[in-house]
Amino acid sequence: MKKSMFLFLLSALLAQGFAVAQGNMMTVPYGSFEQWTSHPGYSVTAIILPISVYSSFSTPTGWDYLTYPVNESVSVMGANININTNLPLIKASQETASVPSGSSAVKLQTFMLSDIVSSTVYSMAASNIDTMLTNMVFPSILSTGTLDIDHFIPLMTSMMDNMDSAEALLSTLAGLDISYYITGGIPMNDFVPSRLTGWYKYHSAISGDNGGVVLLGTRYNSTLGRREVVGGGANIDLTDTGSYTPFTVGYMSLHDLDASYPLQTPDSLVVLLVSSASLDRQQGSWLCVDSLELWHDPCAGIAGISAVPDIHEAVVAWGATGSVNGYELEYGPAGFTLGTGTLFATLDNSYTLVGLDANTQYDVYLRTICNNGIRGDWESYTFATQQDTCATITAISVDPDIHEAYVAWSSTSAVDGFEVIYCPSGVNPGDGEWLSLATEGCTLTGLEANTLYDLYVRSVCGYIYGAWAGMQFHTLADTCAHIIDLTVVPGIHDATVSWSATGPVETYELEYGVDDYTQPYFDPVRLTDNSYTISGLDAEYPYWVTVRAICGDSLLGELAIAHFFTLADTTPTQSIIRTVGQAVSVYPNPAHGSVTVEVGEPSTVTILDLVGREVVPPTVTADRATFPLPSGVFLLQAVTPSGTAIHKIVSR
Repeated sequence: MKKSMFLFLLSALLAQGFAVAQGNMMTVPYGSFEQWTSHPGYSVTAIILPISVYSSFSTPTGWDYLTYPVNESVSVMGANININTNLPLIKASQETASVPSGSSAVKLQTFMLSDIVSSTVYSMAASNIDTMLTNMVFPSILSTGTLDIDHFIPLMTSMMDNMDSAEALLSTLAGLDISYYITGGIPMNDFVPSRLTGWYKYHSAISGDNGGVVLLGTRYNSTLGRREVVGGGANIDLTDTGSYTPFTVGYMSLHDLDASYPLQTPDSLVVLLVSSASLDRQQGSWLCVDSLELWHDPCAGIAGISAVPDIHEAVVAWGATGSVNGYELEYGPAGFTLGTGTLFATLDNSYTLVGLDANTQYDVYLRTICNNGIRGDWESYTFATQQDTCATITAISVDPDIHEAYVAWSSTSAVDGFEVIYCPSGVNPGDGEWLSLATEGCTLTGLEANTLYDLYVRSVCGYIYGAWAGMQFHTLADTCAHIIDLTVVPGIHDATVSWSATGPVETYELEYGVDDYTQPYFDPVRLTDNSYTISGLDAEYPYWVTVRAICGDSLLGELAIAHFFTLADTTPTQSIIRTVGQAVSVYPNPAHGSVTVEVGEPSTVTILDLVGREVVPPTVTADRATFPLPSGVFLLQAVTPSGTAIHKIVSR
């Protein structure tokens, strides 16, 4: 893999852009050429023939120059040639034309072995000298510390081997003892970096070989006795340009990229300036840089944190001192260490914390997220949950299917009801589906197949709530065929139903019923053919029919449903009279734990399940009444002096 590709992938992982607003700033040491001093050149001796390197070039004061040790014996035409020297891998020179600072900038250029020796000597030596030097194209690297090339090149190879896995690359960086590869860096002295700026001019020897800048934030781990990478950033948008162009590299901590890493600010920063080397060993790319400056961009602050705690949950709200793109919230028991709690990101300025312990103090930390990933400062708030006096939920069990799951539980004492929340794992429970139930147990419907769900259940004792009890369950994979092209051809007293399936099935299951639910649906019909004629139907009346595939004892396909009217019977017969009285309103429908019935005249209201059992016994009302409902499908019958009204109710 070319080094330019390495930089591109690294930048895709770490680059975070920059903010326009200026904040605190510090000048990077050796950020321009005028801060450097002269250094004598090198030479290589092959037998007694001196081979000129470069008469002079410059290096930062006190630095060990980036070199590669060579101690090789080469046999040429019966003579032994010994090459024993430290070869420079880059050359640095002075750039003065149109430099932004008005004086001079540093110019870094690829320095290959073939630049040092003649093409004849290079050809003879290439097969004998270390292949890592002769066959690998080195980038030009300038760091703010001393770089050990023997160790750093294998590290770059290891990084490239992990380019297909961001997690593996993060682990590689986070687990480094960086001082083993690079010594030194820019001391931060409590300065928190957010971006590096500067000016560059770049020439690539081959089109597409870009230059780049890599930042590595490091911190000394006194417990382990080593210096570790705690953050970074990259930018390889340094393309061919004949004039100086500003560039920016955003810095972000590893914790902001992956919350599993501790939240740490760097105590030093290493800057790597990279000029991609040419594949042609006779020519290299070059990169000019000047006026490197490191910035700390403050983000808007958090203001006015408040919390409304219940027994096992709390609604946290806050404001911001300016415009932001979002927020991060981390919470845990009072006194927890920031970076070890539960972390969420949200676009709203309020959040519901659930699953809290009763009568317990909690700390909440909040900070803003501004343009291109810049974070504000953490602000904290402490609150206490209320005392728990309601029953505890015990023995939760789930029997999952593909698109539904039956949930059962018990409680330690009598309660008024229960609340259930379910949502795909990782979703804020406050955004999940809520159910209010009068009895223990319910069926969750409309679930996604082959999906992990979070489930929470608590007891309700008037205005007091018990502790949330939670568990996870996984719906079954949907591997059974789907019903398609469901078609109904109705007659007067019958209807022919036909369909197709997306794949092989064992049998089909067909059910049908009256669409106004004035009578229960009929027993399911198990079929092997993909058509069926329903008989014994009323003329000119609405019906529904469902079909699904069965691919084993417990694997069912999704239901396909169709609605139809039978044809009118022109033969005079005695028909069943179904009257509809004065308008009856039912809402909400679908219902969520209860339903309200509004009538215009004295009526007797009864609610039945689909097998005719009374869910709400006959109740007389002349205006409006609200009835609790478990989840399921029900029939509401309102008998009025002027007729009877039937309504289907779906309760979730």
